[in-house]
Amino acid sequence: MTSPKHFHPLGYLSLILALSACSRAQPPKGAAHAGEPAGHDAACTEDHTADAASSTADPHAGHDHGAEAPAGAVELSDSAIENLGIKFAKCEKRAVSRTLRIPGAFEVSPGTRRAVSARIAGQVTPKVRAQDRVVAGQVVAELSSPLWQEWHTKLSEAKAQLKLAQATRCEAQAKLKTLEKHQAELAAIGSSHAEFKLEADMLRISLPTRDTEVEAAQGRITALEAQMEPWGGSDAKNPVILAPVAGVVESVPVVPGAWAEPADTLLTLQGIPRFAAAVPQAALAKIEEGLPSRVSAPEGFSGKDFSGTLRLASAQDAGTRALPVFLESPDVPVWARIGQAGWLEITLPGSAPAALAIPESALVKDGMEFVFFVKDKKDPDRVLRVVAERGASDGAFVEIKKGIAEGDEVVIRGAYAVGLAAASSSTAKAPPGYHFCGGTLHKNEEEGK
Repeated sequence: MTSPKHFHPLGYLSLILALSACSRAQPPKGAAHAGEPAGHDAACTEDHTADAASSTADPHAGHDHGAEAPAGAVELSDSAIENLGIKFAKCEKRAVSRTLRIPGAFEVSPGTRRAVSARIAGQVTPKVRAQDRVVAGQVVAELSSPLWQEWHTKLSEAKAQLKLAQATRCEAQAKLKTLEKHQAELAAIGSSHAEFKLEADMLRISLPTRDTEVEAAQGRITALEAQMEPWGGSDAKNPVILAPVAGVVESVPVVPGAWAEPADTLLTLQGIPRFAAAVPQAALAKIEEGLPSRVSAPEGFSGKDFSGTLRLASAQDAGTRALPVFLESPDVPVWARIGQAGWLEITLPGSAPAALAIPESALVKDGMEFVFFVKDKKDPDRVLRVVAERGASDGAFVEIKKGIAEGDEVVIRGAYAVGLAAASSSTAKAPPGYHFCGGTLHKNEEEGK
């Protein structure tokens, strides 16, 4: 960790004035300020009460300045947080002692870069632009194709033939049923008509043919619908081109309204990225296929971590002896772009439980010990100084044995500045003829006034 820098005493004072909304060096309520006449505390309190009533800009107006704050506490106003760029992170449970962190970057997964063609001739209307992110099955272009209209015509004819075949079969079945009823009635009175029997027999013979006609028409419809399915299905007025894989559009070489042949490339897709890294030879004994792994979202990016399946290469690098490893997942967050660098965190096998951990950037060297600053649960505008009892570290996170709970927020950016304020708040002394009140330097009033 970088050694603390030295600041001019005036820098300490400026930092305290920027961070502190309530002074930590003021005496208890009712006591005189050091170096000033008795009774000034009441006057000072009255003045500040009047100021607070007339000003709405102070977010800490109404605080009890006489209340005793914990040692090392620092008030952080909204303006101080914004001006100093202070950032917070939550304490979480992590298997720090079983985490291997190695650097890497996102790359294109092999076999996922695709050239998308129309496969039927037509006039093209692109629906995406270069650098657009698409998902599998998303419409990326629409066509106006004569062949599509021809298929629609054939489909309509096949549906009409099916209706006709079904009607013809239903008519034959109904007529046969009527003839059989007449035959039964004639047989009941001891009479029979040969022509009824002959006609019924002919209808029975024709029924399989009618069934075949219905099945053939249905088969033609099924074949045409299957043929049209890759372009949006038979219900689509115009054929559409769908993205075969999820990815990012690299280029769209066609212009709207251009005529495209079946083999012409309409656009190229850069496939799903994967995270590539290399495990040093010394750690290879701990690595195995499928270990829980993730790449955390970089600072400044919102969204979830990139988690997936760890894959191992079949051979080590001949020069470095490191083994290439890859983290793959179909669910890629928006921030994961080709070339984006990061750290692969591999959770190694073992029995050590997860422990409370905070980012290493939260720690500040204070003399012979390390400290961190956690938000006060009783006052969200105040942070408390906590001496760190550290455990294992993976280079990015460190285990904290006590003084913090899961979900507590710690300062991870600007921690050194806050540390200076905490160290100075208990030792800062007002210049002769001045005193601190409410975090502000005031000139002492003369005796008897």
